[in-house]
This record gives sequence, structure tokens and C-alpha cells, in this order.
Amino acid sequence: MRAKNNISSKGKSAVAVIVDGETEKWYFQLLNQEEDLRLPITYKLPKGNLQEVYEVVKEQCSLPFTKVIWIIDFDVIVREERERAKSTPSPVALFRDILNEVNSEPKKYPNLFLYINNPCLEFFHLLHFKDTARYYQMYEPSLRKELQSVLPNYEKSEKFYKSSPNIYVRLKPNQDNAINRASRLPEFDIDNYQSAQADIYKFVKDLVPQTSDIV
Repeated sequence: MRAKNNISSKGKSAVAVIVDGETEKWYFQLLNQEEDLRLPITYKLPKGNLQEVYEVVKEQCSLPFTKVIWIIDFDVIVREERERAKSTPSPVALFRDILNEVNSEPKKYPNLFLYINNPCLEFFHLLHFKDTARYYQMYEPSLRKELQSVLPNYEKSEKFYKSSPNIYVRLKPNQDNAINRASRLPEFDIDNYQSAQADIYKFVKDLVPQTSDIV
């Protein structure tokens, strides 16, 4: 949500990554391994609602991390919105407040970088194979089916991600395509969020210096 500075493994940067699920963790572990970055990354998978996750994010920002990366799969917020009781606060409204705080007060959490995938990481995987801006509200069933048509037998499991050849190795030849396709998607708009998003490309581009520059 702001200008990014490259993360340098030579500078011994310490990075905290807060994610919704294991898939992002496995993906970045493999990226770190295959690119031989030797970058110290701490992963947090906090449980609870959006407010509780945000408290964990703020706690990480107070620690001596060069960057705190918060990766949000927006389908989680959509699901919370859909399932909430009428008497409880709106997760979408709460996320709007969080975005306003992060964007309007950058000095409050200067090491926080927020990346939104809409609906989830799997859309970025799909962009490795297809140039599409189709909006999928949730991973199941449409996005899963579309991804499995180009990445057979894909599943959200450590076994699938880390089996040889691992998922990062399988995706790497098309990484530049995915990054360029993701970069052309419109910026996220909380008031009109029914559009595809793969902000995770910005973090990948930071981590992998040989990725071609985006104009």
C-alpha cells in the first residue's frame, strides 16, 4: 500500500510475515530456499478475527523487524462478513478503518507493509499461466477448478507444495508473467472490492532481484 524498498539478504534484514494460512508460509519458505536468499523470516499465523490479527500485527511492528509483511487473503474477510451476526461489527468496515490508519499515519507503523490478495494466494498462482482479471469471490469452487486446469492436482497441502518438483520450482519459469499481470490489476478499493487482486507480487519482486523491473 506504499512505496517499497528492496529487502536485501546481504544486509541481514529481519522480516516478519503475518499470513492467514500455511500456503503462503510454504511458498515463501521455498522461495527463500530456491533463490538461496538466506533471509531470516519469522512467520506468524494468528488465529481469531480480523481485530485480533491486527493486534498481532501491531505487536510485531514494535519488535526490531526491518519489515513486517501482512498478507491478507480477502476471501477470509468476505467470509467473516457473510457469517457475522447482525449485532457484531462489520469486518469490511473494520478493514476500511485499518487501511485508513495505515495509509494516513505511515509514521505510526513505518515498518508495516500490507499486501492484499483477492480472493487468495491461488489467484497469483493462476496468473503464472493465464492473463486474467476475473474476480473470484472465494477459492472454492471456481478458482480451485481453474487453477487445477493448469496446475494439475493442486491442493492446499504441505505435501503438494514441497513434493519434487516443489511448487516454487514449477511456477518459477512463469514468474515474470505473473508479476507483470498482477501489476496491471487496479489498486485495491475497499468500497468496490469485487475485483481481482494479487498484491503479493510486490513482496516477491522485492525478494527476487533478478525479476524484471515493472514500468
